[in-house]
Amino acid sequence: MNKFTKAFLIAGGICLGAGIIVTGIAFGMAKRNGMGDAGSYEKIDVTITDSFENLHIEEVSHDIKFVISEDDTVKVEYWDSENLIHDLKVDNDTLTLTYQNSKHWWDWINIGIPGITEPTDNVSHDTVIYLPEDEYKNLKINGVSSDVIIPEGYIFEDISIDTVSGEITCKSEATGNVKINTTSGNLNEISINGISATIHTVSGDVYISDSELTGSLVIDTTSGGVDLTDITAAATDINTISGDINLVNYASDNTSIDTTSGDIEAIVVGDYNINFDSVSGDQNISCNNVSDGARFTVNTVSGDLTVRGA
Repeated sequence: MNKFTKAFLIAGGICLGAGIIVTGIAFGMAKRNGMGDAGSYEKIDVTITDSFENLHIEEVSHDIKFVISEDDTVKVEYWDSENLIHDLKVDNDTLTLTYQNSKHWWDWINIGIPGITEPTDNVSHDTVIYLPEDEYKNLKINGVSSDVIIPEGYIFEDISIDTVSGEITCKSEATGNVKINTTSGNLNEISINGISATIHTVSGDVYISDSELTGSLVIDTTSGGVDLTDITAAATDINTISGDINLVNYASDNTSIDTTSGDIEAIVVGDYNINFDSVSGDQNISCNNVSDGARFTVNTVSGDLTVRGA
């Protein structure tokens, strides 16, 4: 065996080993979706008797679900393990659930051996907050890969949700300011009847409906699509690279859209002054396009623009 062949085999072996480690870590992290790990979990049920107006929930990978309380009591269900311990308290008018994670980096390696590195009970370890239908002040949620599910029935002043890859579904209403930050998770649904909303995502899609904002709606995404239905806003600013933008029954005094290749389709309410700046994109405008209409500016490289009246 010559030196070149030997060096080639050694390099190949190193790459293969690194690939196995990376794949194991990736699978391990993917398995940490609230379905448990090889360690045992203990389910904790706590009934909250203290009053509060704010909620602050933090999780790693367990899904976060809000459920309408049938008996008007507040109850929180969560799962603890040897390496993941939660802390639940009511303090300063705020219900807070946080965690301490003592896992090392090698604890996330998972090569898919049932009963050793994979769970055998197949139990979903969701964090569930049973909350009466009512009006609340601030809702703050921080998660890594946790899905967030909030049903209809609640009214919050401000909502702040920060995740990496979890799906976000919020059917409850916000009357103040909304801030949502996610990397690849979709914002499946949210209704905002308040002041402003700021949505940031890299590849997740954004769906907002039945909303009226007295202030601004700002959406910043790289490749995620944007769907706005039955929306009224004082100002709207949408920035995307390749995600398509779909506006239905849309009204705004000042609209600014910047995209590279994403197409824009809009069904608008009212008169607009549309300015379309594109390198190769086409425009098809069939709404009332007048000089004194609401400002509607689109800057794109190759995206097409289609606008018609409602």
